[in-house]
Amino acid sequence: MLTELRIRNFAVIEEAELSLAAGLNVLSGETGAGKTIVMTALGLLLGGRASPELVRMGAREAVVEGLFEIEGETSIAGASEWIDPDNPHQMIIRRVIAEGGRSRVSINGNTATVQALVQLGDALIQIYGQHEQQSLLQRENHLLILDRHAGLEAEVAAYRELYQHSRESRVRLSELERHEQERGDLLELARFRVSELENAHLAAGEDVALTAERSVLTNATRLAEAANAAEHALYGAESAAVDLVSSARSRLADRAPQPGLTPAGCGPACPCWPRIPGMPGSWGAARHVRPLPWWGRRHPSAR
Repeated sequence: MLTELRIRNFAVIEEAELSLAAGLNVLSGETGAGKTIVMTALGLLLGGRASPELVRMGAREAVVEGLFEIEGETSIAGASEWIDPDNPHQMIIRRVIAEGGRSRVSINGNTATVQALVQLGDALIQIYGQHEQQSLLQRENHLLILDRHAGLEAEVAAYRELYQHSRESRVRLSELERHEQERGDLLELARFRVSELENAHLAAGEDVALTAERSVLTNATRLAEAANAAEHALYGAESAAVDLVSSARSRLADRAPQPGLTPAGCGPACPCWPRIPGMPGSWGAARHVRPLPWWGRRHPSAR
């Protein structure tokens, strides 16, 4: 049963405290006295919907706190994890609503969820009214009421404990089976990799050769591009280098030798005379020209 209810900064209530004694307690008053506000605050402790409009104007948060006495040995569904072993017959539920609408729930000082309040609230308080739900009309409570009437609460508690243990065992078994499957997959992968290594017939020092080959292959594209560019510059361009050199040598051949431009006795046999591969001692066009032009050489007689 509810023994104390504290309300602070809730709706129009700045602060109020309500103490309830054993037996019948009547909350009365004229219209607008605040009875509905008190019941709304109590509904929040049972998992009711929170709204930022419930925070008193000018306040940062609203707080509703209730102290409940748990009578006898009656078990409350979902309450075992919240019961304080040092004080098993008391439960303090606190709900805080921030001005943004977010709420915090604590049960006996431990953080909880609104769903936990819904589960506990139906067992802690019964609200009867024209439009309020009653526990007798909730199908999930029918078995609980029947078991309580038959005096089977202890047996039901033992069954729940065994069932929970069974669920945990099944979950553990499922994890072990999954780990075994993963282990088998890893072993199969390891065998495949070992087989691949054996079939590769690797040799000592092969990694050095592979590294060198990889370096060559990495630069192969750039080397090919450079070679193509050089070949194009030499032979493929409109003004190819070889063609220009051949044209220049042809023009010089038309005018050489001339008196006064070459030393006396200079001719095809002279070391300074230009040489064309495949055409010794003569001037002519060539696709591959390596020697310097005759005017770029120093005549032996000038040494």
